[in-house]
Amino acid sequence: MSKREESPWQLVLTVSTLGEAQIVKSRLEAEGIEAEFNYDATSSVILGPGSVTPWSNVMVFVPADQVEQAAELLDSLKDDEA
Repeated sequence: MSKREESPWQLVLTVSTLGEAQIVKSRLEAEGIEAEFNYDATSSVILGPGSVTPWSNVMVFVPADQVEQAAELLDSLKDDEA
């Protein structure tokens, strides 16, 4: 059984661009937190590769057993920006 099957993935953040999602994913992974993102590919077909529209946000997911750790990291990143 793979780790993904052992621990279902949960949404931890929704962002508006693929670039933001990639940055968040990289930060999470740098802290040892697995991360994936998903977006509506329809906008890519209409507007070109990597395009994300206001109605098709990018969702960042982590394994359920890492949600708390991910939330703490994301909160600390928000605090750093403020």
